[in-house]
Amino acid sequence: MIILNGFKEINFDPRLIPGAEKFGKNPDKIDFDKNAALLGCIGACKFELFNVKKELIWEIGGDFLHFAFVPGCAQIWLVKKTSELACELLVYDYERNLIAKEELDALRSGGALVWVKPLGTAVAVEFDCGPDGFSGYLARLENGKIKALPYGENVFLSLLDGEQALFMSSSKNLAFIARASDLRRLREINFDETQLARSLDGEFLLNGIIPLSRSVWLVTSVSFASGYRHYVFDAQNLRFIDEAAIEGFLPYAQEWGYVRSEITALKLIDDKIAAFWDKITKNVTKKNKETQIIRRYFTAGFADVVAQILAAVELGDKR
Repeated sequence: MIILNGFKEINFDPRLIPGAEKFGKNPDKIDFDKNAALLGCIGACKFELFNVKKELIWEIGGDFLHFAFVPGCAQIWLVKKTSELACELLVYDYERNLIAKEELDALRSGGALVWVKPLGTAVAVEFDCGPDGFSGYLARLENGKIKALPYGENVFLSLLDGEQALFMSSSKNLAFIARASDLRRLREINFDETQLARSLDGEFLLNGIIPLSRSVWLVTSVSFASGYRHYVFDAQNLRFIDEAAIEGFLPYAQEWGYVRSEITALKLIDDKIAAFWDKITKNVTKKNKETQIIRRYFTAGFADVVAQILAAVELGDKR
């Protein structure tokens, strides 16, 4: 097992910036362009843009669902709800000039829109399709118009480099490497064909991927029996190298024999790896039953985590 140290507990959701609670606690409603020192926030029927001093620069009205800064081209992409069946993509520059807009049929995507994420100079617009996973579009500007390419029942994770993007299908236990410009698939990885998935006999369900490099990934699996587990994966040779765990939160055996990890999620946020610890508590009285989720947050520098994992991998290869 690869034990990662250096994680420190913080008292706020790492998806938010410190002080963002003034604008609301939902991280999906806030984004920050650090280079331009701008903060955006979706409020009640409006989008607001603030400077680093939290002074309002400008605002626009509308039933906005999600948005994202695209710092590479100084753009803000917003998704505005126009009806129960459709939404609209709008692109503004930082000076509040509307560059382009395009209607997007939400039903065609199979679910409710959940987020917008930058992909180089384009954006990934994704929809939650329930048990079927996610579907989405890669949208970019071409000659002043929005061009949207569907990428199917997958979730966009990140760019592996300037040319290749990583997508994941949790419902099918697949990962895809595609060309970022036109979504042409370059490679497919079927996790069901790996030794770990076969040994778990149906208990390996792909839940997340953090690419540490083009060939070494941090992969999360979830199952009813074992909960969340985290593994180092060699994407070049299609093999799991070892399980990864955070110091102080090692997987433990439960009374009925299954091993479980208390770290429910690992996410790449800016230049840090964030770990989420969840515990469900139940308070049962004669009058009612209350369920409460206690959540703790830990972060460590991405470069430090990568160095620890690559050193462990190199040591293991020499044995």
